[in-house]
Amino acid sequence: MGSRYDFTTKLLFAVDVSGSMEALNLSVKTVTGVQYRTRLDAVKSTFAEFVSQRPDDLMGLDIGPASVLLISDVIMQSKTIFWNGPMGLFEVPPFDKGTMAVAAALAQSPAVTIVGGGDSVAAVKRSGYADAISHVSTGGGASLEFLEGKELPGLAALAVIVASLFEIIPTFLIKSNVPTISTVTPYTPLELAGRDIYLAEGCYNCHSQMVRPIRAETERYGEYSKPGEFVWDHPFQWGSRRIGPDLHRVGGKYPDLWHVRHMDDPRAITAGSIMPAYPWMLTKELDFDIVQPIMRAHQILGVPYSDEQIEGAAAAVQGKTEMEALIAYLQDLGTNMQGKR
Repeated sequence: MGSRYDFTTKLLFAVDVSGSMEALNLSVKTVTGVQYRTRLDAVKSTFAEFVSQRPDDLMGLDIGPASVLLISDVIMQSKTIFWNGPMGLFEVPPFDKGTMAVAAALAQSPAVTIVGGGDSVAAVKRSGYADAISHVSTGGGASLEFLEGKELPGLAALAVIVASLFEIIPTFLIKSNVPTISTVTPYTPLELAGRDIYLAEGCYNCHSQMVRPIRAETERYGEYSKPGEFVWDHPFQWGSRRIGPDLHRVGGKYPDLWHVRHMDDPRAITAGSIMPAYPWMLTKELDFDIVQPIMRAHQILGVPYSDEQIEGAAAAVQGKTEMEALIAYLQDLGTNMQGKR
């Protein structure tokens, strides 16, 4: 129908949709009582014309009354309607009549009505009928691709996330779904402080804490992880992204001095390691004033810390370094299955 934006060199007029609309099985070819103009601020006349007789120097900007009647009739006979794209230049009266009429027909239809696309959404909101539409979506081109059966990357990712949540959430929100392990007890104040350092330094970006129940994993790391082992972890450290090894069974595997050397200079332990060094942890003392609030927060979340344990937390970690706290946390990982705590 020509450019919508070349207003200075062409006369503008409104025409009906020409050709076949396969989805509606329509062929609309007549125009009745529509308006045209040479400038945006000057409506010149109205006329009726066949689309095939449209002059080359005129541009179609709207459907006409004949099209409105035919499309409205189809709408009233339909059970499901997907509308993508306004009928014309609805932003500029009088070329909004066709779009507004179709919006009104959708609002009156008993069908399930879906409007997709930014322009269509703007049009239906302008019509005042948005509340009468079953679903209004801003996904224009994406909506059409979805209807064509094409895979949308964002939707595929969302499906994976939702499916994962359906698996994980019931496990941790419904207590009967998490088997109780009597040897699993809450972290000590020093271990909890070390866990916070582990999170603050982003160690979880390279190390997972979830040994999968497959032979390749259990042969390398040890017994596979159980949901009951994570009941006091907020947030739990499950994951599948590994740049370094899984750490869920690292507790007791190496002596404390090995961890000290590893944190101070990873290359001294593993040649070619890309892990950053943390030498300052050797001398930096813990901020013991924050341990009590952290334990109190965990108590609110259901971790069975007593008020006496929380009151004595600061004294338990006073004078300890960040290195001592982090190693205490690492040396605890996985040991609760053997009741070592």
